[in-house]
Amino acid sequence: MFFIIFAAESKNIGNMRHLIIIIITLMIQPIYVKGDNNQLYKQLDAALAQRAHYVELKEKSLNEIKQGAKYVTSNEDKLKLYEQLANDYKAYEYDSAMTYVNKGLILAQKSNNIFFNKRFQLSQTRLLITRGFYAEAKEILQKIEPKEEPRDYQFLYYYTMYGLYNNWSTYCENNEFSKNYNLKKMEYLKKAIELSPKKDAFYYYLMGELYYYSNHTNNNKAIQYYKKALSMEKTYSRLHAMTAFALSEIYKIANNLELMEHYLLVAAISDVTSATKENVALQDIALFIYKYKTRSLKKAQEYINLSLED
Repeated sequence: MFFIIFAAESKNIGNMRHLIIIIITLMIQPIYVKGDNNQLYKQLDAALAQRAHYVELKEKSLNEIKQGAKYVTSNEDKLKLYEQLANDYKAYEYDSAMTYVNKGLILAQKSNNIFFNKRFQLSQTRLLITRGFYAEAKEILQKIEPKEEPRDYQFLYYYTMYGLYNNWSTYCENNEFSKNYNLKKMEYLKKAIELSPKKDAFYYYLMGELYYYSNHTNNNKAIQYYKKALSMEKTYSRLHAMTAFALSEIYKIANNLELMEHYLLVAAISDVTSATKENVALQDIALFIYKYKTRSLKKAQEYINLSLED
């Protein structure tokens, strides 16, 4: 199944501001408290030591798709490869993702492929959303609303609308507009769930999102759905990382620090092994170390520096 994930972005709109605060805090404060999950820290450090290897594997995969696109003669097959490249670059390298979106738009228009033209406009809006261009994304989405398109396109459209309002409501930080954005977010999330293949890992992830945003005081249902999605996904997948991060957020709300730390580490390991550059989990682990762990200041600073590089 084809999907794009917005969750980490929406839950962390102020990432750079947050990162700067962490850096300053780590420079001036000592670290204290006891810790667990030592084995996961070892796994994370081992993954970080192999970081260049995972990037190399990512680049190799991307280059193979690029080479394939050179020799494909069918416009539709080439469009599919451009779409795959745009998706694979999204959480890895924004400029390259937009390059292949633009290539797809040009080819779709040139070959008069209306369906792929709409799909690439959807890809374009998802990239705009990640950079905070919400009004511009909404303007495009209003022009490509699904009517008689296939089910997978409808799903992508409603999931993108969910991503738009999820990010927008977070950005508003509970001002007078956020209530309306939250309502729209839930409306489009429910529509996306209706169109999502049942018993698919992403379906369970979306159900977790539904219960997470519906009721912050009792997240047992959300936990069940997220854990189901996590168990079905490969540990090096983007969805695995995002699901683990969502679980860490739930346990943060519940003030269960051990499980919050556990799932942050799981998310960070998945981010590294999938060569994802939007590694919010690693930043949050650095902050967690500062607040709660009797680990060295040097280790927390190392994680922050790696996040800054990405």
